[in-house]
Amino acid sequence: MSLRDLTRKITGGDEGGETSPLVRAQELLGMGAQNEAWQVLASASQSAARATPRPAAPSPDASTSEAHAIDKALWDLAVRIDREDEAAPAFLRCIRRELRSDPGLAAFHWFELVDRLDEPPAIDLPLRLGLARAMLLDPDLEESAARMLEELDDDATRPAALRLGLAQAAVRARSASAETLTAGALSIPGLPEAERAALAEQLASARAAGLRKSLQEADAEGPIELAAMDVERSLQLFEAVPHAVDGAKLALELPGQGRRRIAIDKVQALAAVRIDPGNAAAYVLIDLLMDSLWSDVERLRTIRLRTRDFEPRALVPDAADSQLALQTLLRNLLAVSGAQPLPDASSAVGEPFHTFATERAYETQVLEITR
Repeated sequence: MSLRDLTRKITGGDEGGETSPLVRAQELLGMGAQNEAWQVLASASQSAARATPRPAAPSPDASTSEAHAIDKALWDLAVRIDREDEAAPAFLRCIRRELRSDPGLAAFHWFELVDRLDEPPAIDLPLRLGLARAMLLDPDLEESAARMLEELDDDATRPAALRLGLAQAAVRARSASAETLTAGALSIPGLPEAERAALAEQLASARAAGLRKSLQEADAEGPIELAAMDVERSLQLFEAVPHAVDGAKLALELPGQGRRRIAIDKVQALAAVRIDPGNAAAYVLIDLLMDSLWSDVERLRTIRLRTRDFEPRALVPDAADSQLALQTLLRNLLAVSGAQPLPDASSAVGEPFHTFATERAYETQVLEITR
């Protein structure tokens, strides 16, 4: 299926409609016109933002909308051409939508955003609370959740539900602000007695476990040694041959299992590297990782594709050549999945691919796995 067809699946467009900004931007990128592609996506993103003001509660399927796809494509292009500051508002809109449908992905994209900017962006309290709650879903991110809330004071002018939510999240994260926010929440007029008792009990448990020091308090105490957390991992490998892209699903041939279709949005990370053994033809290896590298799983599940086993133009028939077809396929997979690109955003789409002598060398250096 071509990019144009895939985009129509997302947008609901038809043959008689106007060309989607996503399709036009990809056409321009295929011609090397990055600035023109940027203008198309930036204009479409701004128009969509004006036409659809941010709702209080985005619908669960908001992260599959055309507006979402445009905002995400704008951010991905910004990363390639060093314009992240300009695309940050669009990426924040993506994060807001993802908090409703995939909070883990929203948290991951928040970390990506902060990592790419000189200073963390200013965000409103509902978004801050949503991100803290998303981080609390992963035990490894509890400290990050605490940091999201540690500088907050209670404010009686805030809505009662927001005050209570902030206090509950701060207590769960054992944030330095837990005492202050809980005291404020307990003073909310009309707070049900059951809520009041539960919050007080949770605060007592957090105190017993030890509230975290704020960054300011930790700095005042001087530097501390941080022990690295190592997770010994192995790879659960499923070798496959892709046959078609059908909307948001990828059709694969799995040895011994026949044809299967996987939901592209289940892919947590996508790695694409060039393997050049020297004594044989080079090829591109694509790993579709079904487990996040942020998780503490001991076995990373991955579906491995190799270009020596398939022709990319069969999946992207309107591409001018195999190289462009492969790059388009990779961009499509990343756009639909929201997966983490590996080794980095540019090389994961062949601009250019990182090269390794063996698959094992790639696994060791990129996935940090020895087998």
